[in-house]
Amino acid sequence: MTNRALVLAALAAEPTRLHRPLVSRDTTLMAAALRALGVTVTENGDVWEVVPGELRGPARVDVGLSGT
Repeated sequence: MTNRALVLAALAAEPTRLHRPLVSRDTTLMAAALRALGVTVTENGDVWEVVPGELRGPARVDVGLSGT
């Protein structure tokens, strides 16, 4: 669910706060992938803030073993 929320927040028109996101390898890789594509993801304890940006590429994205 956290990975899906990160993607939706990255596509939103305004910044989004995710409260108590799952912190796992998959979600940290997703946050890093979004950052590589131009999205700002700030992790501050139990709240992550996602600020959409103009998506850009090419970018190197490591998805690990994620199925999302």
